Amino acid sequence: MSMENFLIEVLKRSPDWLFQITSVFMIALVALLVWWAGVGARRFAGALGRENRLIALQDELLTLQKRAAEEDANAEQMRICLDHLTTHLKSLQQLRLSEYDSLEDVESTSQSLLQQLVESLAADIKFTAGDANRCGLWLSNTDERQLVLFIGSHGFPSAYIQTRTLDIDKSVAGLCFRRGEAILDNQVKQHSDWAPNPHSTSKYTAMVAIPMTHWGVLTIDGRHPMKEDTVRIGEAYAQLMNVVLIEYMLALDDREDPQSPLYID
Repeated sequence: MSMENFLIEVLKRSPDWLFQITSVFMIALVALLVWWAGVGARRFAGALGRENRLIALQDELLTLQKRAAEEDANAEQMRICLDHLTTHLKSLQQLRLSEYDSLEDVESTSQSLLQQLVESLAADIKFTAGDANRCGLWLSNTDERQLVLFIGSHGFPSAYIQTRTLDIDKSVAGLCFRRGEAILDNQVKQHSDWAPNPHSTSKYTAMVAIPMTHWGVLTIDGRHPMKEDTVRIGEAYAQLMNVVLIEYMLALDDREDPQSPLYID
């Protein structure tokens, strides 16, 4: 007898209660498997949820680390600026307390200090390694409605000094001068007051312009977007430049006084 026929014969001779018990057992087994699958699914879902939360926490940690790095860079920039400003204040104090034999000495010393200030400001405003900005001190010629580049940092061609001009009524720096308000524009070439220079091939795309009372405007040109911190730093430097220019003008007034040691007959 074959195994198949043997099994068929066994099933025929089995009592009904055996089928009932077997059915209950199979149902219980299926229920147990379903329960076990449910437990496994819940555990998998829990593990997946924990993994998703872990990924979210990792992303949040990376964001916080990036923000912390930016804040550290900003704090370091501010520390360097304060160190430089302290040095410049000492130089300004020396200018105010020193006695000079001629107005030319005062003029030379003042221009030298202004040059140090624009170079220092250009170096202080950095957001990425190798970043290169430039700064310019523009004095107003209201009769001709122009701003003239009086002092420029290393980013300006030497031929521009005291020859490059901006229209007070048709330039971003001129708008700053007219309004008496600082301007920060990271897409300055799209500004309605932007006046392109056909002879320039510079890659500067961002600009900060800071008014300097009635003297003119201090500009900061950048190749990368700048922040409000840049405006605050620029305003601090602008105040120092204001004082230097005031000292020069006071010396100019003293020169016309016969009682002054700077008076020239």
